[in-house]
Amino acid sequence: RRKAEEEARNALVILSASYGSAQPAVQRQPDDVLDVTDSLMAKVRQSQLHISNAPKSTLLGFGRRHSERKASTCPNCSSAFVEDSNFCRRCGEERPQDPSLAPVLQIRYRFGGVEYSRTFG
Repeated sequence: RRKAEEEARNALVILSASYGSAQPAVQRQPDDVLDVTDSLMAKVRQSQLHISNAPKSTLLGFGRRHSERKASTCPNCSSAFVEDSNFCRRCGEERPQDPSLAPVLQIRYRFGGVEYSRTFG
């Protein structure tokens, strides 16, 4: 309904939106990206997207994905981390977040008849 209202006014329409891995499609796993087009379109009011500054994973329709996983090997001793562990079982080093796996929000939208694309990190 919201999309039809915005289209009728030639206003803001979210054409596609994905949340997850920023890696090229050929390098990522199928579950690394979540389609959040409908979730974002539901937050459009009078040509404005109303979302908070809270982490995007807390928004309805956004979930924890593979792209938010932490490093798989210890930077101190190179031992493999146990899947859900936050510390190395060998040396006790804290498991770091892998910055190359940080999720991004990619949006393609139309406003005033012109298509745009933006990526938020």
